Amino acid sequence: MFEAADKDNNGTLDREEVREALQALGFTFIQDKQIDQIFSRGDANGDMVIDFEEFVTEAPKTLRSSLIKLAKSNGHDLGFLA
Repeated sequence: MFEAADKDNNGTLDREEVREALQALGFTFIQDKQIDQIFSRGDANGDMVIDFEEFVTEAPKTLRSSLIKLAKSNGHDLGFLA
């Protein structure tokens, strides 16, 4: 998943790569504020990018909360919240 998001293959994810990856997963509701929060939590060394180790730590939390929001907004259509 990290490699797919790392469009320029430099071993890190910048804000735009994170945004595009989340949008590709269907999380179209993600706004700049949420991207800022992801970076606030995920960029442990403060270098304004997320490397693989930081990704492994942050991705499960972000995906879980985003999947819950996605299920709430689309759940009835997908049969998840029937």
